[in-house]
Amino acid sequence: MTSNIRITQRVLVVGAGPVGLAVAASLCEQGISVDLIDKRPSASLHSRAFGLEPITLELLSAWHIADEMIRRGIVWAEAPVGDKKGRTLSFSTLALEFPYMVIIPQSYTESVLTEWANKVGVNLKRGMELKTLTPMGEKVVVKIEETQSHSVTKIEYDWVLGADGVNSIVRQVLDIPFVGQDYQHSLVVADVTLNTPPTPAVYARSVSRGLVALFPLPDGTYRISIEDNQRMDLPVKQPVTREEIANSMSAILGQDFGLGDILWSARYRSKQRLAERYREGKIFLLGDAAHTHVPAGGQGLQMGIGDAANLGWKLAGVIQGTLLPDILDSYENERRPIAKAALKNTDLLFKFNTAPGILGRMVHWIGVQATKIPYIEKKVVRMLAGEDAQYHCLRQKGDHKRVGQRLPHLVLCHAGQERKLTEVLRKKQFVLIHNHAPRLVSALQSYFQTVAQQLTVVEIISPKKLLRDGQATIVRPDGIVLWLGSDIAQAKTRLDSWVNR
Repeated sequence: MTSNIRITQRVLVVGAGPVGLAVAASLCEQGISVDLIDKRPSASLHSRAFGLEPITLELLSAWHIADEMIRRGIVWAEAPVGDKKGRTLSFSTLALEFPYMVIIPQSYTESVLTEWANKVGVNLKRGMELKTLTPMGEKVVVKIEETQSHSVTKIEYDWVLGADGVNSIVRQVLDIPFVGQDYQHSLVVADVTLNTPPTPAVYARSVSRGLVALFPLPDGTYRISIEDNQRMDLPVKQPVTREEIANSMSAILGQDFGLGDILWSARYRSKQRLAERYREGKIFLLGDAAHTHVPAGGQGLQMGIGDAANLGWKLAGVIQGTLLPDILDSYENERRPIAKAALKNTDLLFKFNTAPGILGRMVHWIGVQATKIPYIEKKVVRMLAGEDAQYHCLRQKGDHKRVGQRLPHLVLCHAGQERKLTEVLRKKQFVLIHNHAPRLVSALQSYFQTVAQQLTVVEIISPKKLLRDGQATIVRPDGIVLWLGSDIAQAKTRLDSWVNR
């Protein structure tokens, strides 16, 4: 649902990658005037990030673009463990709307997001580079250079969002420390053609020599990721050759699957970095500008989209006057711990996959065997799906354990029709889900008549066990549980700290 009302406050988003496009389109769809700039003259044509987790698909569904991502990508429901038997971990065990991942190149993802941004009226300008920004009272003064003519324009904005990547100019100008470590191992990624592709199509193997993973791309090519212990000392500037890739594949996978053309390749060293703060007054950091880590587990893009979903509705609400200004502090309080935990998990996973020597391989073997234990298997699958992330800071003493979490897949009744939660969330309103709770519904509908925010009321059809008879839960516009219970006064108190009267 696109708002026809344009708010006079102006927002500048720096960086037109997936995160910048997502937050810009989300804001613009809610009636906020947004300029989006990127120093690149055109969008990326390489696959780079290439997977969307189940929880990310839920966020995209609430933005009504998940179906298009699925149509352009490849559905992937089984994650290979990497052992000799080809064992996999299944996302189908999770009670999610999308019990699978979607393999889709970043270029495709950016294309879908760009179409959405253009549709809702984002003012996207490529070949424009941010040079400086200076907070001045309630405004942020920026200087933007046109990269071809080198002409510089000075503009005032009300808000600036930095989604401009690992080398963020926004973060550097604000002098926000980007703390972490550099890995000394060099890794290889490439897009290739295979004459005899593996079965199953998503294929991985981890042995004493290292790890190789193969992922099919929608155009029939393959993304290959290589962690070869015998080549990790090579300098990143050394070109990646076809012979090197074929050798690593044969040594680790046992064959090269008819390796054909190398369409694109890169050798790189990963970094683990986390910004000390995500906000400086009316300036925010999102995505890789705020956090970066090794690609183990494929969580980088997922966290960036999560940042956009978390900040977008809050900033729109504050600008429109429907939410209290202080709630913008919750962006960092909620998202930074998620990034910190992801950095820890990916660091352990990377060291797990690259552990050298007999002791290292023994640790690796024990870890692989441990995933056969149902509890550990489910925990790993939930992490890969993004389902384990939760906002602990939202939970207060006596709260239900689901506060701060996303709900499982629900079937709801809205206006006499069955609906999914992500469909209801497209209205960008708080959602009250109840199980035969007329007193709660009446009281909270009356409450929302006295505040600037709006409420959508739905009744749960299944699973009924989520809510006892007479209970209800309030879900934020980003799908996070704000409150769950039957105490009307408690529900109103919780809302009082968020909505503006």
